[in-house]
Amino acid sequence: MSAPAVDEGAVTHGRTQAPAGGASAGSGEDAPFADLVAHLRRRSGASAAECWAMIEEVRAYFSETAETFVRRRHGELRREGRSNAQIFPVVAAELARRCVTPPVYTERQLRRIVYG
Repeated sequence: MSAPAVDEGAVTHGRTQAPAGGASAGSGEDAPFADLVAHLRRRSGASAAECWAMIEEVRAYFSETAETFVRRRHGELRREGRSNAQIFPVVAAELARRCVTPPVYTERQLRRIVYG
């Protein structure tokens, strides 16, 4: 199964768009970012809508799972003409320092992590 092509300039991963008018997100999930939007507006001079868009880009960037990242990077490096022998060490090194979304664990799995 191959991963869909990703336009690095427009990564959205199904996230919400900036709220209309840029006033507030209007959802409980985005509410904690209202202070961040205000901070970014003060620091950058960007509009509220632009700040929401920046936040969504960062959230989308860090919402990628390890599997999705590996598939995406493998495809990108293959398109550059690299062989698997060249690709996998690069992907492993990049993955080691990249923040990715952790897997979803069941309560039982969490207990096994803690208690063995």
